[in-house]
Amino acid sequence: MSFLDGAQDDIFINRERELAWLSEVTERRGRTARIFGVGGIGKTALVRQFLKRYRSEAEAIVLAQSGSELDLDRVDYTLREARRGRVSMVVIEDVTLSAEATERLNRTVFNWKAIRSLILTSRPKTFGGERDTLHLGPLDHGATRKLLEALTRVNGPIPEAVFSLTGGLPLAIRLVAGQLETQGPDAVLSQLQGALYDLEALVDAPPRKLIATVKPKLIVVNEQILDRLKRRPQDIHNIDHRKFEEIVAELLDDMDFDVELTPATRDGGRDVLAYWNSPMGRLLCLVEAKKYRPDRPVGIQLVRQLYGTLVDERATSAMLVTTADFSPDARKFEQKHKWQISLKNYADLAEWIENYKKPKPKGTILP
Repeated sequence: MSFLDGAQDDIFINRERELAWLSEVTERRGRTARIFGVGGIGKTALVRQFLKRYRSEAEAIVLAQSGSELDLDRVDYTLREARRGRVSMVVIEDVTLSAEATERLNRTVFNWKAIRSLILTSRPKTFGGERDTLHLGPLDHGATRKLLEALTRVNGPIPEAVFSLTGGLPLAIRLVAGQLETQGPDAVLSQLQGALYDLEALVDAPPRKLIATVKPKLIVVNEQILDRLKRRPQDIHNIDHRKFEEIVAELLDDMDFDVELTPATRDGGRDVLAYWNSPMGRLLCLVEAKKYRPDRPVGIQLVRQLYGTLVDERATSAMLVTTADFSPDARKFEQKHKWQISLKNYADLAEWIENYKKPKPKGTILP
């Protein structure tokens, strides 16, 4: 899937001034546009929309850092490989840079004469320099209303209080939209109890029956196993099912999620509870881990079962992680429920293992 195919900007509302600013900054050669803001504020969606409207994907190289240390050799190598194309722009997402590192990056990128502009995004304002810097803030009330109404197919009007509860954060708006779809406005308002910005009741806690049966458990996996898997990720197929669940939990813990490994049962639906303290509240992802042979794709039945558990437990989202891949119909189901279901295959798992114990900002969102 290409950068421009990201689901988050299928519907894009407002941000016209920000788009105009980005177009102006990147119009002249040698300029670096710096965009920062909290997680879920829409930095990636803004860049995607900019490329769709003013450029094309063929003109841009996009490097997703996910908070890891910037490798200038990787940047240079990528540009070298793309030199025969018509690339004129570099986008580096979720990067943390000092003023000195920013200057080195600029020299590396603009050493290639074909490159006219550079776009950097970050959660904290950490890259050096004040020039050409944009602090991306929340959507105003009108834009919040337009986006929420565009994302939902709820019969009847949406209560005014629901719009205020999102705080104008696009990710929060999409989370609320998903809950409106499955529960309706009255249930959403009842859970929130009118508390401004308090999304915890909406997107965090599953029913008491789940909390009562899942005991908090600190997940500790021998680092030597993961170090060995870094060298030979295919060895993941040689471990037992329970150990695979523990490794998935440890990898999520390494991404700064608060994790709980559920008791070993055969009922399925959630092997790991992964919590993330986001700017709009504490979010919960139900994670199911399936250790399958490489030639045995996960079918739609298990994905539907996980979705049913998500709806029943009223969590924020759900993820199925496997050592294999997924059938075409499972992928179609994921696309249909893209705000709530995420499918991670062996390639995703290998990338998590490769990035294990590398520097990351706290609260990294799942890739």
